[in-house]
Amino acid sequence: MVSRVFRTVIIVLVALIPTGLVFASQSAQEKEPVTSYFTSETNVSTLDPAKAEDNLSVNWIENLFLGLTNNNPLNNFDIQPELASSFEITDGGKTWTFKIRTDVPWVRYDPATGEAEIIDYVSATDIEWSIKRACDPRLGSRYSSIIAGVIAGCDILNSSDPADITDEVVWGDTVKVSAPDDETLIIQLRYPATFFFSMTSIWTIRPVHPETVLEYGDNWTDPGTIVTNGPYMLEEIVPDVRRVAVVNPHIPSDLRGPGNIERIEINNVRDSNTTYSLFQNSQVDITGVPAAELESVRNDPKFADRIVPNTDIAVSYIAFDQSKEPFNDVHLRRAFSAVFDRDAYIQSIALGQGTPIYHFTPPGMFGAPASLNDPGIGFNVDYAKQQLSMSKYPDCKGLPPISAVSSGSDTFEFLINAAEQYLGCDPNLFTIEEVEFSVLLELIDYDQPSQNRPNMWSVAWGPDYPDANNWVGDVISCFKDNNFQRPCTELDDLIEAAARELDPEARTQRYFEIEAQLFGREQDGQVVVDGEVPFIPIALSGGFYLVQPWYEGPFATDGIIGGAHWDWRTVDQEMQLGARGRR
Repeated sequence: MVSRVFRTVIIVLVALIPTGLVFASQSAQEKEPVTSYFTSETNVSTLDPAKAEDNLSVNWIENLFLGLTNNNPLNNFDIQPELASSFEITDGGKTWTFKIRTDVPWVRYDPATGEAEIIDYVSATDIEWSIKRACDPRLGSRYSSIIAGVIAGCDILNSSDPADITDEVVWGDTVKVSAPDDETLIIQLRYPATFFFSMTSIWTIRPVHPETVLEYGDNWTDPGTIVTNGPYMLEEIVPDVRRVAVVNPHIPSDLRGPGNIERIEINNVRDSNTTYSLFQNSQVDITGVPAAELESVRNDPKFADRIVPNTDIAVSYIAFDQSKEPFNDVHLRRAFSAVFDRDAYIQSIALGQGTPIYHFTPPGMFGAPASLNDPGIGFNVDYAKQQLSMSKYPDCKGLPPISAVSSGSDTFEFLINAAEQYLGCDPNLFTIEEVEFSVLLELIDYDQPSQNRPNMWSVAWGPDYPDANNWVGDVISCFKDNNFQRPCTELDDLIEAAARELDPEARTQRYFEIEAQLFGREQDGQVVVDGEVPFIPIALSGGFYLVQPWYEGPFATDGIIGGAHWDWRTVDQEMQLGARGRR
């Protein structure tokens, strides 16, 4: 997720810490529902499961829509039944048959009346329809190519020219997903993907209500129109102001978490200092900590039992656009990567938050390298100068203007200073633009014309499912809609072979070789493998949040994969209202 979208300084931080100044209030005569208040620095990009690619959107989708399976909030690597009560694997691992519950209602919430109406019940046919829709190239979804890598026929549909696609083609027999009855869903795979079960919780294939999508088109996710089946329902979205969710009274009790929160209010606040002040004034339940306050918070005893570690495993990185100069030159990419001192960056810029990483797949993922710094080329000025001399821009002479885009990060300033100090690059050649994260995603979209794309951008990737294929396969492979516009090489055949490998040890070894070819390798102080370097891996997420004493939940374990589960959080309302002066 970019898109556990960086699953980013980190994408999860933006997702868990939403935005706002204008807090809605209840009348004195009306009992206030148990409410969780927090803030967000940006707007939700989409509530459409098939289109989502950033963690902020995924958090909402997690709470509005159920999946075939779900990640256990207490252990995100534990996959549990949700809409699917059981499954059977046949045909050598290529055919998966799911038994689907028929007691989960589709619900429409009316914000004007506060009434939740049952429209229908989720069926296997709804799931079939939704998966086929997610393969439709007309949606323009990056995650369509991710599921197309595994689901038979989805690859054929998704790689077709959108101009040639009709509804009859989308919901015909091309995509090999079928529902012979309301309780049976059959998914055929392109090959026996050993990691497919971990993909069944991914938001992209969560069912939506077909009739609502067909009737309302692009407006089907509007408040009062949207039909959902998850633990919460949408009440309000006012861009740049506020968004509100309320509890779904009709969801089966065994699909609801143990929390007590009846209402979620997320206000847009773009300044972290403002959110921190709101936290100090008891107006929000959770916050990040501004850099200037980190040291005092760490050393303040009153915060000792309020600190929650950020255990997210998103990897932040600086990406290169290979569709144009100058970063279509591999030697320049290697040079820029080798002057990025990750340890110095984490200490001076990230203020000690995060752990350096030199490749892409982090610990906890199947197939991840055993070490964070092997393979990969670290801070190596001699190697950087050698590679620069082999590029089209020796001594940075002839280097064209370079545009860099971020959604709030100091990484580019650090890189530009390093390029000036160690390589002699003119810092005036670089322009840095900060944009909202949803705008960044548009600028780096695979289909964005080359002239409109930045030369570099900073994001992070968090896991959508716990397998190395979700990292090198879904993000970097040229057979997917990779944002780097990297051309196909023999390495992509190795990536495909690793995905299809059945032997666990052989798969792990293949992924090590892939990471080495991507990011290089040093051994005994010598560079033994030069990498492609589609981007500069920087750090695993680090740091912490502050939570109020009345706010509890599995914050340290939840949302590492997929979205956070609001129905697993609890508010002591009496303590909260007392602190807010509203007892």
